[in-house]
Parts: sequence; structure tokens; C-alpha cells
Amino acid sequence: MDNRGQRKKGALEKALVNKSFLHAHVKPGKQALAEPEKVICNPPHLVTDSIALDDEAYAKHPAKKNEARWDYWLGTEDTSMRVVGVEVHPVTPREVELLVRKKRWAEEKADAELAGGKKSIRAWFWVASGKTALSVNTTEYRQMVKAGIVLAGGCLRLPLSR
Repeated sequence: MDNRGQRKKGALEKALVNKSFLHAHVKPGKQALAEPEKVICNPPHLVTDSIALDDEAYAKHPAKKNEARWDYWLGTEDTSMRVVGVEVHPVTPREVELLVRKKRWAEEKADAELAGGKKSIRAWFWVASGKTALSVNTTEYRQMVKAGIVLAGGCLRLPLSR
């Protein structure tokens, strides 16, 4: 809260363009995450705000029910990664192509909704919803890396080790 009693805007909310429909759906901290324990922060307030991008996009355009949509954007206090994308999804070779499509969709949304467009998203993390069954020595793993998606394992720990 600021000294006028208003909630302080987080990094994600600050990155949204003024006319973005997403402003109304930004939640403080990790509150937009269905499984907030999938993102571990030290310090705990490192994630300033979040949005369930998939849910809000579906609510706005329900006719596109089967569209491949990315799960979350998070705003952070980490100056090297102000906004990041997080997808919680099973990690198997068969899912890589879907994750790449989801990222492309989210980049299109970023170009429309974020002041800096897709360049505003500094990192894209894939968090396993169960066991990780993707070997680093596979074509699919290389495809994921080429697409700019980082496999975080069972949970994403922020800030990243330097």
C-alpha cells in the first residue's frame, strides 16, 4: 500500500498497456496461480503480481476453447526479469510442440497487452505438473531450448542462481 491507502502496482501491472483488459485481472503476489507452491521465492515477496493468462483469455474469447494458451505471467522485483511466463504442465517429449505453440500465443498476447511487447517477457519457464520425462539428449529438448523455454523441474525457484 502507498501512503494514500492504494495498492502499489507490481511489475506486471506496470508493464501492461493502459488499455489492456488484463488490468482488472492482475492479482497481488502469486495469488493468480492455482498451485502457488510451484513457484518458490526468496525473498517471499519477489513475485509482485500475477495473472492467470489462460483463464482470462478464455473468459474473454470462449469460442477459442481449444486454443493453446500459456498459463501465467508473473511480475517480479528481479530487475533482470521483470515479467516472466510460467507454464505448469506435464513434461514429456509429446508435450514440447504444444508448449512451443502456447509460447507463441502468449507472445502474440504480449505484443498486444504489454508496453514492450513480447520483449517484456524476459524468461519462459516450464514447471512440471508431475514427473519430468524429458531427456536433455533428445530432439524435443533441443526444440524446447531453441524456442526459448527453460525447463524448471517440479518447481521454479526465484531468483535464479547466477
